[in-house]
Amino acid sequence: MLLVDRGKISLDDTLDKFFPGFPEYGKKIKVSHLLTHTSGLPGYENLIPQGTTLQLDDYDVLHLLMDTKAPRFDAGEKFEYSNSGYTLLGLIVEVAAKQPFHEFLAAEVFKPMGMNNSVMYVRGLNAIPDRAYGHVKQDGKWVRSDQSLTSAVRGDGGVYTSLHEYLEWLAGLDEQKLLSPAAYKAIFSPQVTTDRYDNKYGYGWFMNQYRGQKRVHHGGETHGFRAFVQAFPDRHAAIVFQLNGDIQGDSNKLMKVGEQLADILIFDRK
Repeated sequence: MLLVDRGKISLDDTLDKFFPGFPEYGKKIKVSHLLTHTSGLPGYENLIPQGTTLQLDDYDVLHLLMDTKAPRFDAGEKFEYSNSGYTLLGLIVEVAAKQPFHEFLAAEVFKPMGMNNSVMYVRGLNAIPDRAYGHVKQDGKWVRSDQSLTSAVRGDGGVYTSLHEYLEWLAGLDEQKLLSPAAYKAIFSPQVTTDRYDNKYGYGWFMNQYRGQKRVHHGGETHGFRAFVQAFPDRHAAIVFQLNGDIQGDSNKLMKVGEQLADILIFDRK
C-alpha cells in the first residue's frame, strides 16, 4: 500500500506485469486479489516435491507456481486463504521498489514506526538478539523446534518483533503514520466476504463485530510459534499475544483466548 500511494503499483496490476512468463491465468490475477486472498493461486505448500529437505525461499515458491497450469478457481470468485498470494506480494514489492523485501521493510516500515529491533529475518543477513525459539511438545516435554521447509519464505511470514515493538506498530496504524487516509480506509474496509464465520476481509486484516464494536484481527502460526492480535479501533485498544510453542486446535481457539483477555482488560473494566 506504500507503493500504491507512491504510484509504483496499482491495485489493478496483474501478475504478468511483474513475472514475465507466468502461466496464462496470471493475466487475470490482480494485486487486489492477492491482498484479499481471492486470487485462486494454488497453495505452494502442496506443490513442494516429495523428498525435499532444503528450505524454500520466495523464488522457489515463484518457480513452483510458474510450473502450474491452472488456478484453483477464477480470480475474484471466492475467498481462500493463500500464503502463495502473500509470497508473491513480497516479490512484487522487490520488483517495484527495486530493493530486497527485508531492506524495504526495515527502511520504509520498521524505522519510521520506531520498530528498531524488528526484522524480516533472512539467515546470514540480519541477526536477532535474544530471540525466542519455537517449541513443540513431544512425549509430554517441550523441545526446541522452530524451522520447517517453509520457514525461510518471507512474503507470508518471517517477521520477528517483540510485544513492545508490536505496540509501536498498532499505535502507528491507529495514528496513520505511514499511509494516506485513503489507503488506511481501504485496508480496514470490508473488501470481500470470507469463509470464516461472520468475518469480512480488508487488505491483510479480518474484521467483524465483537460486543457491538468493530474488531479487526488476525492470527498467525508457523512451526513452533503462534500469535493473535485483535484491535478495537473505536476504543483505541488492542489485545495481542505471542507464543513460542505449538498448541492444539485451530486459530479460532486463539481468538477465544484473545476474547477472554479483551473482556477482562477492556470491556469489563469498571
